[in-house]
Amino acid sequence: MKADPRYSIFIYWSADDQAFIAEVPELPGCAADGETYELALANVKTAVQEWIATAQALGRDLSEVPLTAAQQTELERRWLAFQQKPDEGEDDVKRELEER
Repeated sequence: MKADPRYSIFIYWSADDQAFIAEVPELPGCAADGETYELALANVKTAVQEWIATAQALGRDLSEVPLTAAQQTELERRWLAFQQKPDEGEDDVKRELEER
């Protein structure tokens, strides 16, 4: 595994949950929420650490965990949806796509 793993974090407001949701597309099922953007980010950082620790305990190879084509497509779909609603925090998705 890389010494300093870097993963994308997608943070968005969920009206259904009435919370910010933070997802890590490269780590299937790794997500967290929070009442604020900052709390969702802090919670997902903990979730990433726990996800990695669990994967290592199970002996999984984490040397490279790339986005699947489906995950990349979903990320791009969300970015296009957010472009239609510029007041809903699309900067996070834009940064994520630009870093790839």
